[in-house]
Amino acid sequence: MLSTTVNTRMLKKAVRVSNAFLNETRAKLTEEGIAIRAVDAGNICLTDIFIPKEDLEAFKAGEGVIGINVSRLNDVLKAVKDDFVEIECDKNLKLKAGKAQYSIALIDPSSLKAEPKLPVLNLKAETVVDASEFKNAVSMASKVADNVIFSAEENGFQIIAEGDIEDVRIDFLEGYTGEQARVMLSLEYLKEIVKVVDKDDAVRIAIGTDLPVRIGIESEFSTTILYFIAPRIEVK
Repeated sequence: MLSTTVNTRMLKKAVRVSNAFLNETRAKLTEEGIAIRAVDAGNICLTDIFIPKEDLEAFKAGEGVIGINVSRLNDVLKAVKDDFVEIECDKNLKLKAGKAQYSIALIDPSSLKAEPKLPVLNLKAETVVDASEFKNAVSMASKVADNVIFSAEENGFQIIAEGDIEDVRIDFLEGYTGEQARVMLSLEYLKEIVKVVDKDDAVRIAIGTDLPVRIGIESEFSTTILYFIAPRIEVK
């Protein structure tokens, strides 16, 4: 059903991104690549990943869906130091890295949630920040509040955290396009996303007023990584 060789850094990243909010997930195999789209147990965050065949070597796949324990796969990959991992998948998911070979049992995909539809959203404002800016903003906001506000105004894009006695505001003046918008999110989810953002990544944030926020992680690879996080409604 699947045979390919994968850059280890890219594979580790895709699996870490999936495991941020998912323990188990369905993966859709096509001739064009591998897709994962699933919602976390709390129905707050939708994870959407597509690994195109351009990021895979000697890629062969039959059309189908498999169930993967991404928590277990993430644990296994932590021990891999080789540059590439060979993957074979039929009844089990088999990995070969250097002299080591691993076999991980697959999950019946029918026992997992069906793939959700990708939301169609009118996200009017967008900004792109580098990894360090995003990590610092989330860290600073989490010191004063449990929620954070993404706000787009005429003069730029801001991340605002309002605590009982302290406030934090971080301005992103570069890379901003769009119209006015404002949305509140739980920092709990952003703190998990921070953990999977690498230092050379760019983070693309798109917002609309009180709509789910789209956060994309852009790296050296062609793989598409998106999170859609449901908003929290502000009490005025």
